[in-house]
Amino acid sequence: MAEHETSTPATTADLGSASFWRVVRDQRKTIAVAIVLSIAAYWILGQLGEWRLAGCIAGGVALGLVNHLT
Repeated sequence: MAEHETSTPATTADLGSASFWRVVRDQRKTIAVAIVLSIAAYWILGQLGEWRLAGCIAGGVALGLVNHLT
């Protein structure tokens, strides 16, 4: 009779703990898009004299990014 090997699903301990730097490394594209959107807000709205609105948009993008990363 053949022995059957049982496989168990990977646990979170096997995958390693999610440190802040690992999350940042894994989300490089998301961070790059957030930076581009913030720069675009200042670039476009700054030319129109809407610096406050550009700051609010960049702040909202930053808050969304923090929410996404945590």
